[in-house]
Amino acid sequence: MKLRIKGNTIRIRLTNKEVQMLVNGEKIENATVFPSAILTYLMQPSDKGGADFIDNSIQINLTKEEIGILSAEDDKGISKEIPTEKGNKLSILVEQDLLA
Repeated sequence: MKLRIKGNTIRIRLTNKEVQMLVNGEKIENATVFPSAILTYLMQPSDKGGADFIDNSIQINLTKEEIGILSAEDDKGISKEIPTEKGNKLSILVEQDLLA
């Protein structure tokens, strides 16, 4: 899983294997270790899609419908906007990495 963040936009690229893990109901998790803390980021199937930042962890939840769209051969990505408590929107783009 490749993660890119710019402002209020998160872009994630998944390998075919990672997409298959989501289809199978598994979560994908990675971490970046800093000297004083660990930043984790995970994507998981959920009945209710969305995203949050909890305990130094970026958590993105995809519905079965979103995972189905992502795994379809004719469509290689999904995007959604999630309202924040401050009135902004968090944009999330999830794509299959066709080279991986």
